[in-house]
Amino acid sequence: GGGLAAAAAALAFALLTRTAVAALQDRALAYRLPTLGYARLLLADAALLAAWPLALRRSYRWRGRRYRLSLGGRCEPA
Repeated sequence: GGGLAAAAAALAFALLTRTAVAALQDRALAYRLPTLGYARLLLADAALLAAWPLALRRSYRWRGRRYRLSLGGRCEPA
């Protein structure tokens, strides 16, 4: 519903704002990143936000085996 659309709009606004701030900082410092560089920055930020929740998982599969991540970063077969 409406909550998901509002969250997506807020996320898009945050990503675009971050890219715009980078461009303004570069302009203030007389440094210009190619336009493709700003697009890559936007994509990198979006990829990081998409991957971040995966890091919060306590168990995962790798090469057909299931592992559990314990406190302290220790990995054990589940």
